[in-house]
Amino acid sequence: MTAAMTNLIDGAWSIRQREYSGDRQIISGLATGQRPAVMIACSDARIDPALIFGIKPGDVSMSRDVANLVPPHDSDDSDPGGSIRSAIEFGVGTLGVSVVVVLGHSGCVGVMAMIDIHRDTPPDSRSLGPRLTIAKGVRDRSLARQATDEETSAPSPG
Repeated sequence: MTAAMTNLIDGAWSIRQREYSGDRQIISGLATGQRPAVMIACSDARIDPALIFGIKPGDVSMSRDVANLVPPHDSDDSDPGGSIRSAIEFGVGTLGVSVVVVLGHSGCVGVMAMIDIHRDTPPDSRSLGPRLTIAKGVRDRSLARQATDEETSAPSPG
């Protein structure tokens, strides 16, 4: 067994002992149903919403993906990101979720990759490039605005 797998198993046992050994109500309550919020969070390993917000089982239906991209509701079913869209539809339509949070963060490598596609240096991936096109319009408007802001703030010659 690899060290990574051993760490995962040890972590699961530790959480079970620490979080659930004394309070069986959490687990037994979840057996009868759930009413979580939905959170879309980046897949970045540096960001752990459960730690940031103290999320307990049953609190949040979590979906994590590169750059927090949620495709438009009316996009084609073959559109990359359909799993995020289906998680939202399931949460809202089936579980009665009333809160959907898209948790962003600074230094997002997925967003940087999206900008690199604009610079004709796409990531070496068959899946990531098409996935990042979901936000092409926002990226293009943001880069155009940045260019305009840089032009207006540049010192005038002479």
